[in-house]
Amino acid sequence: MIPTILIIGFIRTVIVILIVFYGFRLITRYILPLFVQKTIRDMQSKMQEQMREQQRQGKREGEVTIEGNKYQQRNNIKDGEYVDFEEVEYIPPRLVYPPIPLFLSRFQKIRKFIWLRKIFSENW
Repeated sequence: MIPTILIIGFIRTVIVILIVFYGFRLITRYILPLFVQKTIRDMQSKMQEQMREQQRQGKREGEVTIEGNKYQQRNNIKDGEYVDFEEVEYIPPRLVYPPIPLFLSRFQKIRKFIWLRKIFSENW
């Protein structure tokens, strides 16, 4: 027979899990959308207020303004300094042999080095 303490503990655990599950479901289904709608309304009202301010500060209909001639601004720009460049001869990088493991004997290291030299040599 199962002790009654285990049954009561199991039932209590199941009830807590159900309360948490339905509480989370309640919050996500009913309360969270209210907060999202309120945030959207606030942002929308801020955007409308900004648009009204821009319209108040903006130009009147039919008003013309000349800010400057673009061609005059281009001609006023001075050329930069001339920099004399030297021709640099390209020297290709030397091939670097991969490291030889330390645990090999001296003979094995020499054989490995000769083998690697054959692989990486230009005449090969």
